[in-house]
Amino acid sequence: MVAADSLMQNRKMKEGYIMAYKYVNTPVGETVNVRKSASTSSAIVGRLSRGTRVNADFSSSGFWHITSPLTGYIMDDFLSDTEIDSGSSGNPSHPYDAYSAYGPSTQVLRRGSQGTAVYNLQISLNALAFLMSDDGHPDSCIDGIFGANTEGAVLDYQADRGLRVDGVVGKLTKERLWEDHGSKNPDALTCV
Repeated sequence: MVAADSLMQNRKMKEGYIMAYKYVNTPVGETVNVRKSASTSSAIVGRLSRGTRVNADFSSSGFWHITSPLTGYIMDDFLSDTEIDSGSSGNPSHPYDAYSAYGPSTQVLRRGSQGTAVYNLQISLNALAFLMSDDGHPDSCIDGIFGANTEGAVLDYQADRGLRVDGVVGKLTKERLWEDHGSKNPDALTCV
């Protein structure tokens, strides 16, 4: 019977069977790192905000493996079995839209801005082939700092999409980025 249960569990995991819903439990306004493997020294594949619901399929070495909205590992300490209030007016079960990904609608991103909203902006610009690093490694241009390279990518993106070309990421640029990349790849982004 134990072997049959193990085979069934393996089959369910291969089919994407969701073993449990869990909720990110961090202080309000903070994120948790999603790692490539079950180790604090492994690469970060993204970040998730408080209240985000994740699909967790197994636990290993103090980490849960998650498959949605990102695929990777989160430390047990930052997950709860019960729904957590996100601490904002957003719905924690559906955390993604143009404003949770790229900052509040009133927040303008421009040269000198820093943080998660800029990090998500850079992920989207890189995925759309507007932001490239000089050394050919995409990770080196995604640092959460809106510098000259990010500004140039925003200018190119705005010109290509027929938006006002000013290098500033406001409401219209955020909405268009969300349409072009974010809504199709929310697992690549994290909430702000």
